[in-house]
Amino acid sequence: MYYTEEQVNALARYLSKHGYTDGVDVNPEISLTEYGILRNPQTGYVVYAREVGSGGYCLDWSRVNLDNVRQELTDMTGGFFSFIGEEKAAAIARLDNAYLANDISSMNDYNDLFDQSCNWDATIETIKSQVRE
Repeated sequence: MYYTEEQVNALARYLSKHGYTDGVDVNPEISLTEYGILRNPQTGYVVYAREVGSGGYCLDWSRVNLDNVRQELTDMTGGFFSFIGEEKAAAIARLDNAYLANDISSMNDYNDLFDQSCNWDATIETIKSQVRE
């Protein structure tokens, strides 16, 4: 399904009231619409919004935890670290479960590492029910 920016912003506001505090931007709406990611550090659930077509968005979700990100960074090569402008050891050392959205977003920008494809069957209500625990 396609969603408008207003619908995605409403979802971001809803999620931010339910533990989704880890975003690339401090504003959950900007994090979800501009950067395409909002994460709940307690559950590891990540909601992705991908802009498709002229102003429409599709949504998906997955679980990504600190160990997933640490393992992927450990396996990454130098090209990624040049991309983010950080040394591998420093990137791994600074990992914090409360702030993984930026790392996940960078990995997705570099090579679509974590699934952020469109789940065409997902509705906002389905996502709300799936990502809460």
